[in-house]
Amino acid sequence: WLVRVRDGMKGGIDDIAQDPEVTVDAMVKALTSVNPPTRVATGTAAWLLFKPLSKLGDRMRDRILYAMSFGAGGTPASLVHPRPPANVVSHITVPVTNISNSIEWYTKFGFSVIGEVEGKRVWLKGGAHKKWQPMILLEEVEELKRPESWSAGMQRLCIYASDLEGKVKELKSKGIEPYSPPSGSSSRISAYKDPDGFVIYLIVFYIPLSPIFSFFKMIFGAGYPWLFHLSVNVSCDIASAKSDYSSLGFDDVIYEVGEGGHKADLLPAFGLSEFDTRIDGIRMCRFGGDKFALTILKWTEPESKREGGERINRIAVSVDDVEGKVRKAKDEGFEVEEVEVVKMPVFGECMVGGVFIDGCKIEFVRFID
Repeated sequence: WLVRVRDGMKGGIDDIAQDPEVTVDAMVKALTSVNPPTRVATGTAAWLLFKPLSKLGDRMRDRILYAMSFGAGGTPASLVHPRPPANVVSHITVPVTNISNSIEWYTKFGFSVIGEVEGKRVWLKGGAHKKWQPMILLEEVEELKRPESWSAGMQRLCIYASDLEGKVKELKSKGIEPYSPPSGSSSRISAYKDPDGFVIYLIVFYIPLSPIFSFFKMIFGAGYPWLFHLSVNVSCDIASAKSDYSSLGFDDVIYEVGEGGHKADLLPAFGLSEFDTRIDGIRMCRFGGDKFALTILKWTEPESKREGGERINRIAVSVDDVEGKVRKAKDEGFEVEEVEVVKMPVFGECMVGGVFIDGCKIEFVRFID
């Protein structure tokens, strides 16, 4: 990329440069004049391009000069989009069966594409945010059978939408409609399924929580889609799951309720009965100082079972010492996947190691400089 930009700039300069003798002659005349001009223009480019540019403000002039210098070379996405910092959820891997169809659906939903499709994988990002927001890594696979949203695994992604009703109308105009009518009173949910059945839902909180979220939206400059949390349904004992995720670093608990403490009036948005559904426990927790959360749930009616869906989606946490994290987890008795170097779209090589909890894979990653 640097070579292309250098050659392009050199060729451009050669094309528009004025004869040096003419330029020097103009400079001498200016220096020996009684009333020298503030600017000296020699050549067509000076009169038609650079003199008009000098009249613009610094910000606009810099944008134009940047586009002229680097735009033709196509700035690599890796220079535009930063790598994830340490101690945050880096990304969520979402397998799909047709990456082109999925890109179309997710961009309609509000996500932006980072770079190009490489090796049947592509990055998506959410809205503006002063803090790190997890990316989504779409990964094309040949076969995929998603279970119900209450089955064991990482089955639902929650997005906060302060204007939920407005977003519902906007998505409907794009051909995307909730798979069950929105529901809720003090908070409200509208749930959707991507082309392969992965549940992505919008949520908004009303009084008394809405002022808090409005404040966070303001100080973080959060734009839509604002990734809020990922639901993890567990088939094991809820206490064991809480302990295991805490051991891996998800120990910042921001919300927790026991059996029957869930908001039942939200369940119809997922096509579930608010009277017959039982959830034995919910914990929302974060890794380190991250702003994105995992929500651990234990469903008993309908029951969360391991039906293969628990290994479909994966969550990745960016850390400085991948090998150390995986080794520590192995020493504590977790099932692990040894560290290897893989090539990621846009960002290049990345160290990846896996740890399993109740069949779900949590990846520790470090993007190599």
